[in-house]
Amino acid sequence: MSRILQRPPKMVADVNLIHRDYSAEDIRSGNTIIIRTPQSIHSKVSFLQKKHLQTQLLQNQQNASIPPSPYLLPEDLPINIRLNNKESVDIFEQYLSDNRKAENLYIYFSTSGGRNDIASKANVILRNIMTDFLAAQYSFHGSRNGKNSFVELNLHTVILRGVQTNLPNSTQHEIDNNIKSWLSMLLNV
Repeated sequence: MSRILQRPPKMVADVNLIHRDYSAEDIRSGNTIIIRTPQSIHSKVSFLQKKHLQTQLLQNQQNASIPPSPYLLPEDLPINIRLNNKESVDIFEQYLSDNRKAENLYIYFSTSGGRNDIASKANVILRNIMTDFLAAQYSFHGSRNGKNSFVELNLHTVILRGVQTNLPNSTQHEIDNNIKSWLSMLLNV
């Protein structure tokens, strides 16, 4: 017993720790004993409630829908992006009449591969958007051989902006010439 008196336990008042009953073993081993006041207990409960609320808010934020990246193909496309007939073009044109949707799409197309030149970028976008069979039904201005006009499509603007976003020094004239060339190569498809 004389040893216990030689090493008395440390007494600490701490408002941030949970109340704990202590035993004679704690006293003999020299463990720190925490003395709680009603205020410190209330403070701790308040702290834990706030912590719980913060955890719930964080979980809600993590479970909330993350806005889609503009570099991904928009999820709300009404049709397959590889257009294969005039009806799919009409549906796609209606979709592109919304400026925000058109902007999301040209940002997506600006990430298309190809070398760092206008012809390569425009051709990759055109090949990804239209089948050769459909593209053969269009000429740049239309009216020739009963073909449809490509320049009047909202799709034309999306391709222009997609290339210009990636190659800001490119001109509309340069991109249009490339589109004309690409469409003319598909005469015999």
